[in-house]
Amino acid sequence: MKGMEFGPQLDEASVVEDLPFCKSITESAKAQDLFEMFDKFVIENVNWEKYIGMCTDAARSMGACRRLFAALEDITLIYRDQCQSNCLLQPHNETRSKQIVAWRSLILDYFKATKQSTLDIYEATNLPVFNNTMINRKLNPQALLTILNELQNSGNAAPIDKQKNIWDIYWHTLDEWANIVYNYITNIGATNSVLTIYELTQGDDHQGEEFYGLDSNVFIKILKTLETQGKCELMLFDDQQGVKFF
Repeated sequence: MKGMEFGPQLDEASVVEDLPFCKSITESAKAQDLFEMFDKFVIENVNWEKYIGMCTDAARSMGACRRLFAALEDITLIYRDQCQSNCLLQPHNETRSKQIVAWRSLILDYFKATKQSTLDIYEATNLPVFNNTMINRKLNPQALLTILNELQNSGNAAPIDKQKNIWDIYWHTLDEWANIVYNYITNIGATNSVLTIYELTQGDDHQGEEFYGLDSNVFIKILKTLETQGKCELMLFDDQQGVKFF
């Protein structure tokens, strides 16, 4: 198979006869939803042995399709090789260190591309990044925990529960995120203004920013980092979540 077309669109009936492999958008056009839709399609329909490449000529959209599919292609090619050779962490220190560095990069790239922020160790094998179905290999939970501990040391992950089964993943550290958010706020002149967390992460005015679509719990952690720096004040009352920047 030298090529394929995959065209998610709102009105399937109008183009389904012209585009094979069409899928309609049933939820939203956010990057994560598009990625999950495409990932499911690929698993069910694509023979990776004949896979050559991926491209899109789609216009920019709410889901930032161009960035999404460019990142998807890179990750897809890498994780196939990674899970083939590195699903078992080796005892030799130098080899093991190289494996962990490779996994660290791949995990952060995957979560950035899909804009996911939470990882359950025991459900992780459902994600394509940890499961190479072609050769029936998966990264085991203990190896994943080792990698997550390394991510925690670099500020790119944090356990949510005491058992360390569920983790927040930060493709930017909280300090890096804090700088990104605060620079954006100052650039748009929104200091001394009160904004809701929903508005910042889901509102149309902030669409296209890297933190757009970010998990609200992670975003609150970013704001708490800024609060300790004296750059904002969080306002969390029941279901009302807002922030004032200084």
